[in-house]
Amino acid sequence: MFICFCFYCSHVVVFWFCYLYFLLVTAILALAASSSSAGVMILLVRDSDLCKLDPKISCNTFQISIALAFMSWFLLAISSHTVLWLLASLS
Repeated sequence: MFICFCFYCSHVVVFWFCYLYFLLVTAILALAASSSSAGVMILLVRDSDLCKLDPKISCNTFQISIALAFMSWFLLAISSHTVLWLLASLS
């Protein structure tokens, strides 16, 4: 567990550093999850033709959810980049 220590003179900078750390970890985990989901979807659609054989499985819904996962990762990356610039402007 990552513990943030706040010092008297630089407690704002330390807070932003901790926030940036947690944001970067979340962005990396979101990228890993969306990439692995895309790999599974490619396996289902192209290699096994499971989506064509079983009409109960809605592969279009899976593809949309994977696209939204990549969009959320992109927004997390923008947010962490913005926090990095805020941290640089504070110090």
